[in-house]
Amino acid sequence: QLIILDSAERTVTIPGAPDGAMLSINRGFSAPVVMTVDRRAGELEALATNDDDPFARYEAIQELGYRVLVDGDAPDALIAAFGATLTSNSLDPAFKGEALTLPSEALVADRFDRSDPDLIHDRREALRRAIGQSLAGPLAESQAATARGGDLSVEAKGIRRLR
Repeated sequence: QLIILDSAERTVTIPGAPDGAMLSINRGFSAPVVMTVDRRAGELEALATNDDDPFARYEAIQELGYRVLVDGDAPDALIAAFGATLTSNSLDPAFKGEALTLPSEALVADRFDRSDPDLIHDRREALRRAIGQSLAGPLAESQAATARGGDLSVEAKGIRRLR
């Protein structure tokens, strides 16, 4: 069903939706859209580790990153999502390379009322270290894959990005 969002706020009720159903927003979408969604505890984490739509999964991972970098949340859920993405056999290397990118310092700064570049940089570096320590094995395994520099296939580009 297509739902047209033609106002700043819209409530949609989906009849027959089972208890515990999660909303995977903007499936197959790639244009920049900012949405605020009230999610139940654990819902964003489930989407970040399991959503079968690459764009929706990427957005969930990025939102977890913002929660760590802006709100100072513990990185456990983001690290779990990174691990699930990195070790998935159903995701191609190009998607993995993009999904495993932390939000940039500039995008993180946009989420603060008043930006603190040193805080943002320090949190981002601490998060990178925590991810590296927690996922050392899977990261090393992914970095062992090689692709020739002249190979411009999507898979080769993804392998190089993961390295």
